Parts: sequence; C-alpha cells; structure tokens
Amino acid sequence: MASKQSHMWHQDVVVSHVLSTGHRRGAETYAYELACEFGQAGLVQRFYFLRAGNRELDTPEGVDVCVPESGLLGRLRFLFAFRQRMRKSAGREVVVCHGLTPLKFVWASSLFLRNRPRVVFQKIGFTLPWISRMRRLKIRLNRLILRSADVCLVLGDRQRHEVINELGFSKNKVHLVPNARRMPSNLPTVRRAEDLILVLGALSEEKQPLIALAVLKQIRDRGICAKLRFVGDGPMRLEVERLAQTTFGQGVVEVTGRVCDVWPHLCEATLLMLCSRTEGVPGVLVEAAFSGLPVVTWDVGDVASVVLNGVTGLVTPYGDVAGLRAAVERLLADEIVRERMGERARAQSSLFRIENAAEQTLQIIETLLRTGTDLRS
Repeated sequence: MASKQSHMWHQDVVVSHVLSTGHRRGAETYAYELACEFGQAGLVQRFYFLRAGNRELDTPEGVDVCVPESGLLGRLRFLFAFRQRMRKSAGREVVVCHGLTPLKFVWASSLFLRNRPRVVFQKIGFTLPWISRMRRLKIRLNRLILRSADVCLVLGDRQRHEVINELGFSKNKVHLVPNARRMPSNLPTVRRAEDLILVLGALSEEKQPLIALAVLKQIRDRGICAKLRFVGDGPMRLEVERLAQTTFGQGVVEVTGRVCDVWPHLCEATLLMLCSRTEGVPGVLVEAAFSGLPVVTWDVGDVASVVLNGVTGLVTPYGDVAGLRAAVERLLADEIVRERMGERARAQSSLFRIENAAEQTLQIIETLLRTGTDLRS
C-alpha cells in the first residue's frame, strides 16, 4: 500500500461503501479488504448494508456501519436518511457501489438532487445474462442507472466490452482494476491429496453443482477413483447431498458447508473445478493462484483474465461437459503438469493482490475529485 503521505488529498473526504448484504461472499470480501487498505491510507469510511438481518462480514475497525430497520418503513427511512447525507456531503464524499443493486439504490436516493457525492460503480458480474423478459426496456433502464456513476471499475475485458458496447457507458470513464484478495501471511503448508477435486462457492443454481457431480461420475466410471469436495452452502445443499449419497455412497463426496477459512482446502486439493453458468471474475480463482492450485473451468465471464489456458489451468468451452471432464482427467493423470501450472499461477498471483487494487482505486478516486467537473455527461 502506498504511504499515507502520498494521499493527503483525502483528509476531508469520506468514502462510503454500499453493499447489498453483509454475507461473506466475493463482492463483500473484496469490499472489506479494500476498506482495510483504504484505512491504512488514512481514509475515513462508512459501510451501508442494504439488507437487515444477520451480518457475517466483519468491518474494519473504526468504520461506521449503517443498516436499515426491518420492514418497508425501515427501508424507506434508510433511503431518505442516505439521501439527506448525500445532499449535505456533496464534494466531500465518494460513494463506492459494490454491484448493480447498490448502484440502483444510490441512483434512487439521488433523484432530482442538484449536487451529490461522486459515485464509483464497482462492477462485480455481468448484467445481460440476467435479463430475460422485457429485455429492451430493462437494458434502457440499466443504461439510465449506469449514467449516475462517475466511473465504472471492471474486473476484465469482457466486462469492459459489456459496459461500453452493450450498456452505452463512456469508454474514458471505464477503468480495469483486476479482482484481488489479500495474500494470507500464514498460508498453510501445501499437502496435495490424491485425486481430490475442489468446488468452492455457493451451492446454488448459478454455480451448477449437479454438473460437478456428473463430471465426477463420468470420471469414476472410467476407473479413476477421484473424490469431490464442495466447500460452501446454499439452497441446493440437500439436493446435492442426496444425489451424492444415492450415486456414490459414503466417502466419495464431501459437503463442508460454509467455512471461514478456505485456505486449508485450497492447499489440500489436487485441482479446483469451476462450472458456473455465469461469473464475473471469481475471487476463488485468485485464491487458487495464491495457493498454487491449478484450475479447470469453463470459459465463462472473465475467468480467462486469471486462468491462462494451458499455463495456469485448463479453460474449456462453456456447456461442454465432456470437455470439462477430459480437462479434469488430464490434470489428475499428470502430476508434473499440475505442479508446473501451480507454480505459474503462484508466480502471476502478485497481479491480484489487494494492495495493488486499492492503490489503483485510490488513484482513480483522487483523479475524480481533483477534476472538479461533472463526468456524468
């Protein structure tokens, strides 16, 4: 992280992070680690969580946390209180929206305000794959909402293409800041298990865990005694556990549930498999690189910005289950290739350190405040 003295412009500035939930997911983890780096640079910060309820995510020490009261009336009060703060703090505050839902909230809160704080939109995924009905209308609405941001931070080239060419955001206001994580200071000793496939993430339809089970079955039917470990929880957990039990019996598939520390799993697995329907740049790919774990993934979202095909892992066409299975088999069969890919992944992982992402983001915010002009044209 750059020294505190190099960012003296922020002495009277507050950075407010707006997040959909307080769950410990990719976007929220990134926001927390980014805020920790900002705190080391001396910035005053606030966290706004748009949903009340159980909050798993920690917040950096000294950072104010605001959450709505339960019920419609509580959410309306929260919105109007945020609106009042935006109106009073124009010129002295920067709002970072971690995802599209927070940007929609900020857009609604700032309607008809003459002056408001600068808004940084941190794009965490893709917009168009989620739009099915009333596509033209929803795309127009998303374009309108996106115009409320002063700058848009994207994680990869495909996100950049969507923002500029599909959603009509000005090219000169889009900045590529790679997804990032904090490298643990005490990474566990790497002890790779034999033929252990790791799937890390929510057990949800979007992540398609049943495809991981189908790949495992094909591999075992071909005589390879591989095992599968799901690290995560979600609405499909019971379905996954039941199917795993009826298909494989005991000891072949493990479901850990949600864990606070993923590093022991990353340091034990033989490879990481990702078969999601849609992604941005999954933070788990960055964590896999830190631990030197090769990845097999479908070419979805911007995963190719982290996983270099044939170098740090294997990338196969989306939807090609046979190709995914063949890629997993190839790595399971060749320890030398796995080790070489893991070493290359670890070597390039410095590109995805949170310190670098925070420094880039601070420079963008500094430029945004220094211009003193309205960049939302």
